[in-house]
Amino acid sequence: YVTPAHDIRGSPERCCRGFETHFDWMDVVVLQTSGSKAWAVWRDPLVNLPAGTDAKYKPLENDLAPPHEVITLREGDALYLPRGYLHNASTSPLDESSRSVPSSHVTFGIEHSCVSTTEGAVHRAINMFFDDSGR
Repeated sequence: YVTPAHDIRGSPERCCRGFETHFDWMDVVVLQTSGSKAWAVWRDPLVNLPAGTDAKYKPLENDLAPPHEVITLREGDALYLPRGYLHNASTSPLDESSRSVPSSHVTFGIEHSCVSTTEGAVHRAINMFFDDSGR
């Protein structure tokens, strides 16, 4: 994901956010590839163990408490976000040289429906049991 250096409707001092505050239905690992980004993360998951249908819900900004923590990622840093945890990411308004710079990160999703995860393997085993038993 590439985020512009600043809000195109505003001044260079105003940071830019790629997405509204949201949660993902899968665990994600974020790798910051250039620039820096401030990640606001809330303490408790909005939805415990969200599934695909839960992924469409996005809270309104006015309904949110302040984030539990804001973590700044710089090039080469990584962040793990468990599914269900609210978060958003914004570019830092200015870098160390006092100029606006765009920011980019790569997100790797860990899908829990995959057989490669423990939860996925358990679900697959249960489904296979019931399919084989004719129930």
